[in-house]
Amino acid sequence: MEEIDAQISKTITNRLGEQERRIYNHISCGAAWAESHLHDIGLSDGKCKHCGQIAHDVTHVAWQCPVINKHRKTKALDQIDP
Repeated sequence: MEEIDAQISKTITNRLGEQERRIYNHISCGAAWAESHLHDIGLSDGKCKHCGQIAHDVTHVAWQCPVINKHRKTKALDQIDP
């Protein structure tokens, strides 16, 4: 993707529940800390809280975590390569 359409993003996020909207906005603005970042400052062991695998960046939880993937409604997203 070369660009993000702000109006489409706004329309989609407005259809989310309150908690989901907060999570999406938190991640999309770059405010999410990966377990590896928390590990660097001594607040984590660097492992995903959901599956226990090493989480190098936020894409692990968003796309690669098998525990999170079990809850997806659109199963085709389980195998996406971010």
